[in-house]
Amino acid sequence: MHKKGRPLLYVNQPEFPEIKPVMQHYYQAPSVHEKTPVKKAKVAPLGYVEETAIEKPPPIEVEREKEKFTFKELKPFKKMNLSEKLEYLGAFEGRRAPFQCRFLKDDGSEIYGVLSNQDQNSVIVKTLKGEGVSISTNELNDITIY
Repeated sequence: MHKKGRPLLYVNQPEFPEIKPVMQHYYQAPSVHEKTPVKKAKVAPLGYVEETAIEKPPPIEVEREKEKFTFKELKPFKKMNLSEKLEYLGAFEGRRAPFQCRFLKDDGSEIYGVLSNQDQNSVIVKTLKGEGVSISTNELNDITIY
């Protein structure tokens, strides 16, 4: 340590003049302007209002029953049975981005693609190569989204 209490960074460190920080020398108070006081209007306290004086609107129960919305709880896709899965995927035909699925047949073969069209007893799957493959719903064993 140096005699003045500063540590030496180098063996031969030159002497620098000590700089004292410049603090505030003068203080100037903000000018006080005479402001006219703003008078607030006094509000009378609220009294009690009797219920007989208030007219109640007639009950609108009929309209409320029409406005009630009920949400149908949707099962996870894995827990749906085959007919529910086909119904769920059929709702997206031509409207939204299709889901790529794996269609598993009874014989163990798999077809990867998108459900493009559905009839009562057959399903048309557009494969990833662009081909349309028709599968009977009786041959279909399972559908998984990947």
